[in-house]
Amino acid sequence: MIKILAITDIHHGKSFETKRSSSALDILDRFVEHANRSQPDFVVDLGDRINDVDQETDYRLMQEVAEKFNQIAVRREHVLGNHDVAFLTNEDNETLLNAAVRSRSFILDDWHFIFWSPDTRYSTQSGFPEDEKAVEWLEATLDQHSGPTVLFCHVPQVTGNLDGNYWFENNPWAAVLPYKKRILDILADHPGIQMTVGGHIHWPRLNTLNGIHHITLPSIIEGFFSAGTACALWTEIIISDNLTINITGSQNWEWKLPLREYGHKWPAPRKSSRQTAS
Repeated sequence: MIKILAITDIHHGKSFETKRSSSALDILDRFVEHANRSQPDFVVDLGDRINDVDQETDYRLMQEVAEKFNQIAVRREHVLGNHDVAFLTNEDNETLLNAAVRSRSFILDDWHFIFWSPDTRYSTQSGFPEDEKAVEWLEATLDQHSGPTVLFCHVPQVTGNLDGNYWFENNPWAAVLPYKKRILDILADHPGIQMTVGGHIHWPRLNTLNGIHHITLPSIIEGFFSAGTACALWTEIIISDNLTINITGSQNWEWKLPLREYGHKWPAPRKSSRQTAS
């Protein structure tokens, strides 16, 4: 059995709209205490640790978040979110967190865990940029191990229906990478990929495609689906003969998911039977 604790979209800073960001450090304190008590195999932080303002403010906010993470006594892994790099560099993030944030992977009990940080510098007009090097890195890293694999990235690979999402219902283009279709094709061709885990869209969702489970985890300070207060949610992932995803806090979701059969792909969807006008 492998146990993972995951947290995302801490958004430490000033509260605004539905982000209850003033609660972030208190909730993070509770997460750190839980991590040290429950002793997972590792902790993963999926990025957007702060609300970006300017270089000086962001450095201070990230330092305050890092001080909390540095109290965790087990292995921890971080990736980059869009707010983390608006005014800070990759090197700033790594220096403050005393941990890697750029793309990397490791193998534990024959499971390959990939922590993918493509370019998340973000435009409110056009979303995320193209990043050919990140795609090539991911494809090469997947090729290194054909066994069971999990991909962690700030940006989800599949979002599903965004109706009702405060941030993205009217901005679905901003919820995904512009090269999403290419990534999904690469994943479908990998025989052992079991799950992708992302944040960014601030609510819990499960979508399954080609037998691969695509999970999005909620922001710990989001209030739009939790009656206006910070949901204070984080996630325990248990890997055994299946996958158990337990999102806990002010609300609770639990999914028990089957493992994908090695190499299995769904058949191409049936063609439309609707007659087209001549």
